[in-house]
Formats: sequence, structure tokens, C-alpha cells
Amino acid sequence: MNTLGIDIGGTKIYVGRFNQKLELEAEYTIATEADKTRKHTLSNLLKAINEVRNEQTQSLGVAWAGFVDVKSGQIIKAPNVPNLDGFGLCNYLTEQTKLPAFIENDARAFAYGARQKLALDSTMCLGLIIGTGVGGGLVYKGEIFYGAHGYAGEVGHLVLQQKEVEAWLAGPGLKTQLGLSAETLFSEILPLKKQSLLPQLENQLSVFSQWLSGLVLAFDPDTIILGGGTARYFWQHFESEISTRTQAQLQNYPHNFKLHFYNQNNAGATGAAALSQLK
Repeated sequence: MNTLGIDIGGTKIYVGRFNQKLELEAEYTIATEADKTRKHTLSNLLKAINEVRNEQTQSLGVAWAGFVDVKSGQIIKAPNVPNLDGFGLCNYLTEQTKLPAFIENDARAFAYGARQKLALDSTMCLGLIIGTGVGGGLVYKGEIFYGAHGYAGEVGHLVLQQKEVEAWLAGPGLKTQLGLSAETLFSEILPLKKQSLLPQLENQLSVFSQWLSGLVLAFDPDTIILGGGTARYFWQHFESEISTRTQAQLQNYPHNFKLHFYNQNNAGATGAAALSQLK
């Protein structure tokens, strides 16, 4: 038996087939083409699913970058794929595939999936994705923590130094402030300067460490897992700098947490597949 884990983003749709141990058996990626019609995007999604599923597939799990109603399977907000705004995706997928479907916010799915794959026995795990956006998910004693209204973990919208964290750290925010894409900045500019701390990045590193230390005080995690393309750049170049600054801001408070980076790109899909196995 196997489960499909699906990660739908504004640029691409990823579908992975996972066995009961969450080992990847097959995968397929296709363009989302979010600027086209809903019918076109859904056609791409079904094509990707049909490329990966087999007769042993028993369920579908979807990781979605935005607000979702987990119980009804409906997309509440679709910032990256506006043609699916308000769409009942799970009902549609079940009708089309004859398989039960489950949907979860991508950051929560990431936190759950990365914790599973890293085999971490943590009581409070905080997963943070930094890519084209910033999101978070909390896993408490092995289960996703939703909060009173289902929005726990929306930490990218916290405001530091008069801007949301997402505006400081996500890829589009970096480009707006520094005039360079994250890839150009970290892959081309920094290596030429021998990875020295560029003055232009001082604000970002300050916000990053303030943000992490604030989250530690708010949630008291024993584990923090970072993921996402932009997080990878920060981790590669400034892991020590960020850790040192964060620890310095927490020196007067008792804390003991481990900071990890999950280096695979399919944690959201893995988590969605794992969660769908439980349903």
C-alpha cells in the first residue's frame, strides 16, 4: 500500500508516492501555470497524480501554501494560485480519483514530515519554511497543534522593525529590499566576498535572530527545523552567525533547543502523505 503526497505551489506541482515507511517510490513534477484557468491548473494536477499513482495507492495528501479548512478539505485562501481561491479541492480530488483526500497547510505538513523523516523524539517541534513566503507549523507530542482557531504557526506575519518577517526574509522581500534575487545574492555575490557579512544583510540577520529568539520564548520548543530555498541560503552562509546571535538574545532565559536544517525539497509532500495515512 502507498500514499501520494502532493505539494502545490505557485510555480510547480510536486507529487510523490510514498510507502508506509514514508520512503519515496516515485515522483513527478509539472508546472502549476497558476496564471491560467482553474480547469487548466486542475488538469495539470490530475496529470501529475496519474503519472505517479498505481493500483496500490490508497489515499492522497495535499500540502497547500495558504489557509485551508482541514475538516472540509476546502482552500480558504490561495495567494500563489488565485484560480483555486475558495475551491473544495479534496472533494474534487476524491471525485476524480476515487481516493480519499486530505489537505493541510504546507508549513504544518513540513513540520510534521521533517520531524518524521529526521526521526526526532521531540515534545515541541517548530518547523519554519522560508522560501517565496514564510510559514510555520507546531507539532506537540507528535500531533499538529492548531490553536483555538486553526491559525497557530502563522509566524511569517509577525512584525519586527516595522515590517512583517516575510518582507525581511522571504525571497521576494530580499529582492525588494536589496535589488537582488536570493540566488544571485547568496550564490554569486557572497562567494566573491569570501562569505563575509555584507552590510546590506545586517538587517536581515538581526531580524532572523530576533525572530527565532522570540519564537523560542513564545513556544518553548526543544527542536526547530528550518526548510525552504531561502532558508537553505541563510543556513549555508550564516548558520553560525544566526545561532550565536539567537543564543545571545536568550542568555538570560533557561532554554535548550536544537536547530536543524531539513535539506530535502519534499518535506511538505512527505508530511501530507504521512497525515493522510492517519485519516
